[in-house]
This record gives sequence, structure tokens and C-alpha cells, in this order.
Amino acid sequence: MATRMIGTIESYKNGQDFKAYAERMEQFFIVNEIEEEKKKVGLLITLIGPETYEILKNLVSPAVPSSKGYSELVKLLSGHFVEKKSAIAARYEFYHYRQLESQSVNDYVIELKKKAGPCEFKTFLNEALRDKFVCGLKSEQTIRRLLAEDDLSFESAVKLACAFEGAERETRNMQPQSIQGINYKNKIDQKGGKTDSKKGWTNYRQIKEDCQCCGGAHATEKCFKKSWTCFVCNKTGHLANKCRFRRGTYQRNIHNLKKEKEEENENSMQEEEIILGSINTVSG
Repeated sequence: MATRMIGTIESYKNGQDFKAYAERMEQFFIVNEIEEEKKKVGLLITLIGPETYEILKNLVSPAVPSSKGYSELVKLLSGHFVEKKSAIAARYEFYHYRQLESQSVNDYVIELKKKAGPCEFKTFLNEALRDKFVCGLKSEQTIRRLLAEDDLSFESAVKLACAFEGAERETRNMQPQSIQGINYKNKIDQKGGKTDSKKGWTNYRQIKEDCQCCGGAHATEKCFKKSWTCFVCNKTGHLANKCRFRRGTYQRNIHNLKKEKEEENENSMQEEEIILGSINTVSG
């Protein structure tokens, strides 16, 4: 009676990481206590799927795959599917990689380790990972905190960055989402607000006067009053409260009022001097 296998492995699909697939195959053999070379070859041919088997046939032609050893077949498939990069090209890609805006710290670490694989850092691996991890973080505040740490290792840098990320997320969730007072970027950007990218918030007063047409809380190009005519300057495209001619007239009026007040005060003083002089003359 055939022994029932523990676990399953799906067929290999072009584009997958074949190195990881081969590692899973090895673990499948260990779990099922398969040590015989002939059985390993038979399972590999069976499990890789028809498309991959067709490629394997071409790689060993004119021989047949079943006539080769398991290690030889895995090596042939690895050479075909695994892209071979030079160490310098791999390091160039590694050092130019940065955490994406939508990427968590843990996902960033996984991608960073993946790119470090073909770099051949050897004993320098942990230091290279630490340096690139810190320099490639998207949060400048987290970078400054990590740079202030003494004897920072790659593991401790990841741990601290995850803690900072969690604290920032919790703080953001506790903040009010109302438009009155302070509003967050994801709600305010739609209204044309001026956002502080470092703090991630926008003040409502900054939004209220954004429209250069009517002064409303919306973008100028979306204002439906663009076709209205200003009764101050008789021009189309804005209302009286945003008219520059009105502001100029207002400033001139203030200046004239001040000037008239000064002249009035000066005249009053002259009249008082005349009256006082007359009184003194009469008294004498």
C-alpha cells in the first residue's frame, strides 16, 4: 500500500523564485522521510508541472530527465530560472532602494534582505543592512532618532523603527478628524488646503481663503462663481471681497481720513490760539 504524503507542493510557475521552490522541495522530502535518489527525481518531475518539465527536457536533451540525478536537475533549472547578477550590480540596486510611501517597516526589511542576497556582503552583511535600513527609511523623524542611538545594530534598529511606527499610527488614530481646527492631509488635500508635510496636518483658516475668486474653502479652478462680475471693477472672475481695486480704494480712504483728521486738529489749535490772543488783548 502506498504511503500517504504529508503536505503538498504546487506546480512551479515561471516568474516565481525557483531557489525558494527548491528549498521547499527539500523540506517536503525531509517531512516525508524520502532519501532515495530515484524517488526524489520522480517526485521532482511529477510536482514541477508540465510546462516546467518541458523546459527540463530541453535542458537535458538528448538525454531524458529521469536518467539524471536530483541535484543535477535542480542545478539545471536554477541556471535557467534564477537571474544571475554581478555583485556590483546587485549592490547598486541594494543601496538605491528606499522604503516606499505605502510600505510598512517590516515589509521594507523583507525587501531589503531579498536585495542583499546576491550582493555577497559575507561578514559585512549585518552592517550593510543596518546602514541601508536607516538611510532608506521614509520617516526623517525616525532616522534622526536612530542616528542618536549608540552601538546600534540592525536588529535593534528594526525593533525601534517598528516601535516608532506603531506609536505614530496610534497617535494619528487618536486625533480628531473634524474639519474644524486641525484636519489631516488625506481629507484636506481634496479641498486645496495648504498641508504641512512634516506634521501631516492642515489648518482650516488656511483653507478658508484659498479661493481667489470668492474666498471660499475650495480650489479657485473649481469655483462656480468664476463667471460672476465684480461690482467694484466690473470685471469677471472674482467677487468684490477679493477685488484688488477695492482693497486699494480702502487703503486710500483710510489715508485720506487720517489726513483730514490731522488738518482738523491743526485748525482747531489755530482757532484756540486766536481766541486766547483776543482775550488777552481785551483784558489788557
